[in-house]
Amino acid sequence: MSSHTPENVRDLLELAARALDLPDASGVSQGRQFDLEGITCQFDLLPTRRALMISCDIGDPLPGCELEVYRHWLELQQVFIGEVDASFVRDPVANRHLFTVRLPWPVNDQTASLANAVRACVDQVRRWQSTLLQGLLVDHERELERLIGADRSEPA
Repeated sequence: MSSHTPENVRDLLELAARALDLPDASGVSQGRQFDLEGITCQFDLLPTRRALMISCDIGDPLPGCELEVYRHWLELQQVFIGEVDASFVRDPVANRHLFTVRLPWPVNDQTASLANAVRACVDQVRRWQSTLLQGLLVDHERELERLIGADRSEPA
């Protein structure tokens, strides 16, 4: 597979999704979101840049903690300069905060390295959530449980 077309890259994404034991490998290769170890991720093809972007949902800052979280993200971004094409972004359409990594289009037998890159991104996000950003991000699961519990305790 020497040509680098979006279709070839999608085939490799599907193989990488299977290597990650994701249930909808075909959908993942088409850009659908997937969950890996509690982190929502997505692949996006950037054909004009001949690149692939891995996006991982890093979490939403708690009200009143936005500036501190954004400051941490800016500091962390300085670490990547010149080393990795990575950044922290806010997706205004989906209203999500993401850690993104851009890679050159994978070729031939890079399925394992692509799967490892996704694992590394997810592991990094989880480390930040449990260390540097601990207590600064909304815990959506806990918030949902709180809301469900509050709803159940209200009289009918």
